[in-house]
Amino acid sequence: MASSAAARWGLIVFVIGILLLLGVFFFSYGLFSYAAGQLVSSETAPVNSLKPISQLFFATAMKLGCLIVMGYVASLIAGRGLALLKASREEAKK
Repeated sequence: MASSAAARWGLIVFVIGILLLLGVFFFSYGLFSYAAGQLVSSETAPVNSLKPISQLFFATAMKLGCLIVMGYVASLIAGRGLALLKASREEAKK
């Protein structure tokens, strides 16, 4: 009975990790489509209304760093869920 509960928790943790990964992918799509839109609109904007490129680069680099960390943590959570699911199935075989 304990192994079936562990299997359920493993599946729940795995699904949470996958949902977090999907959230990171959608967040990164929004980030990069916004940055691309900013670059395209800068071609026709007057010079005095443009932000300095260093400010745009720094903001994008910070967001990219956060995305890498969030993706890594989400993959660790999904991996932990799979490990728990696998351990519960091995325990059930005994």
